[in-house]
Amino acid sequence: MVDFHNSYYGTKRRPEDWLWEYITYNPDKAVAVFATDSGKIIATQGMLPIYLVIGTKTVLAGKSESTLLLPTYRGTQIMQNLYEYAVGHCINNGMQFIWGFTGALTAFKKFGFTTYPDIQMMTRPGNIWIGIHKRLTRKTSILNRIGSAGKFVLRYFVVKRRKIDSQYYNKEKYELRRGICDSFPIKEMYRRLSIKHKNLIMIKYDYRYLQWRVFEHPFIKYDIYQVLCGHELKAYAIVAFYEGIVSVSDLTSEDKYSSFLLLDAILKDYGKKAGEFRFLGNTKDVLAQDVFKQLCQFGFSVIGNWNFVLRDLTEGDNGQIYNMHNWHINGLWTEGYSM
Repeated sequence: MVDFHNSYYGTKRRPEDWLWEYITYNPDKAVAVFATDSGKIIATQGMLPIYLVIGTKTVLAGKSESTLLLPTYRGTQIMQNLYEYAVGHCINNGMQFIWGFTGALTAFKKFGFTTYPDIQMMTRPGNIWIGIHKRLTRKTSILNRIGSAGKFVLRYFVVKRRKIDSQYYNKEKYELRRGICDSFPIKEMYRRLSIKHKNLIMIKYDYRYLQWRVFEHPFIKYDIYQVLCGHELKAYAIVAFYEGIVSVSDLTSEDKYSSFLLLDAILKDYGKKAGEFRFLGNTKDVLAQDVFKQLCQFGFSVIGNWNFVLRDLTEGDNGQIYNMHNWHINGLWTEGYSM
């Protein structure tokens, strides 16, 4: 399966990366299936088991992953049959619904999914020389490279002239920390947020999940930023620096000044060594409305939308999942390859 994906996409992922995805976290619940023709793999499908919190209950859901069918077999029933085969395993493993990100909307609608175009990628220029170098060394035509570098320079100087209003609260009440954050303060913050938003849907951030996804990620190193007011965690950010790009993989906050402190610190810490800053989030998310506004104030702009897809595997037991305002989706819902 690894060789099949690498040969199709031109990537160099290792078997260890796949084992990290499918074996390290809830291996008895993970699903990875494939179809062959004359002994050669022609299609793959995976489902990663992720525990989500919906209001006050915890459910097991599956993230649709590794969907690939060779073009010569498109128009047949092979992929749909393989997908239903994988869904059967998901149901047997106790998954209540499946979600994922895709550009293949037509195919996923045939698979029984509802689609939402609400996941937005935002970006901001970082160090001008690093940003120019990355664009001029991409594997594309010289005209595309020059055009991309020119747009980057223009955006860089537009952002450079931007003034940011930081006067939200009394700064002396807040403390910014860097370093590993215990899962308990995060759970307490989410408990308070879920009281305000009763149908909130989020990943269950227990220590086991954070250890798999953040603390012991095989090829991405994460930094964690926290803002405390007294003894309460008011905001945190999980940040990855990978191949010259800083991804703010999660930024969750209870007030505007806390998220301002986090964004300001991240931009200053990485400003000289990152060519670009990125953020991925759900535009309908009730927890992300102020964050999106602040990102715009800091010079972030939209570079594209991702499609979120969703399919219930129960008989309507999870009606609230079809309201995108409930979904607190961020970069940690991906595996870090595209962020």
